Amino acid sequence: MAASQTAGTFTCAQLVDVQIAMDRVWASQTLQANDYKSEVDSVIAIQSKQTARLAELQDPNKDKTVSIFWVTDCNTSLAACSDDCSSDGPELEARCKEYVLDLCQHASFKVKEKSFRALAVTREETIAKGLLKRMKELDEYLAQTLIAKLNTFAGVNQYQGIGDVENSGVTYIAPSYWTADLTAYFALVAKMNKLGTVTLLHGTNLWNTNWTAMFNNLNADQKDQMAKMSSVQQVWDPFNVDTVNAGSKVSYMISNGAVAIVTKAYYGTTPTTYMESMRWSVESKNLPGVFYDIVYSNTCVSNEIYHKYDVYIKAGIFNNPYGCDEDVTGILKFICGTNAGS
Repeated sequence: MAASQTAGTFTCAQLVDVQIAMDRVWASQTLQANDYKSEVDSVIAIQSKQTARLAELQDPNKDKTVSIFWVTDCNTSLAACSDDCSSDGPELEARCKEYVLDLCQHASFKVKEKSFRALAVTREETIAKGLLKRMKELDEYLAQTLIAKLNTFAGVNQYQGIGDVENSGVTYIAPSYWTADLTAYFALVAKMNKLGTVTLLHGTNLWNTNWTAMFNNLNADQKDQMAKMSSVQQVWDPFNVDTVNAGSKVSYMISNGAVAIVTKAYYGTTPTTYMESMRWSVESKNLPGVFYDIVYSNTCVSNEIYHKYDVYIKAGIFNNPYGCDEDVTGILKFICGTNAGS
């Protein structure tokens, strides 16, 4: 049977001690690398190039749907010169795309009150480690969800070149082409697809090539390799890209600003006490600007008080509004391999 909320409950002062303990644990490089440092290079890469600012979606008081309208002109009006008194042309149209934060995930843990009476570690430090671990899990949930979204956002490559573009739009490139010289093809693909400045996001594709090029840059006759690899911005996230695309070696070409990651927290960083819980938000240690809501509650069961923590993320991952050619989304997907269906 649950006891009243006052039994063994935390105070705001004790929660400050938890936050201090989190900072102390995070400062330990050994613990950070092994347990709490998340693999989120893909999210960091997108955030650094993100141009969309959907502030209304981040309103902590309301869950909103934001509609973005833009005018499109997808018709040609070129015609041979004729009568100066005759003037006409195609009518412009308006399009609309709706955005809503549709991702919600949480991670939980609990600790026993009495168990710390016989332990050298403090309750605050144990809770701090639990919060850091759950935040790491949510960091990586966001990263893997991003990769899954990129698969749905990918458009159709308008320039096949050495690749093999299948009906779904994925471009297969034979393994023999995956050298430093492949950046020339990627640069041409970006130009022919009118993507502007792009970032290549890889799993393990070109990892060894880039690693070798860095060291060959010390040799007088092999400096071209690193120069080629650096001609296009490239980011590697082997943990998440290869995990989501298990069985395929995938790379993405992403036009700067084509993807937006929006998150929000419902509560401020100062704890607020409700009848049955205490709620506040904490910034991710790995993803600056991403805040997680934390809900604390406690129960008394079989002569033991349990302190329970739920960590929540509310987010949305969006593709930019499309242009006249709906096959051109600002994202292209490439696979190192051959198309089995061709």
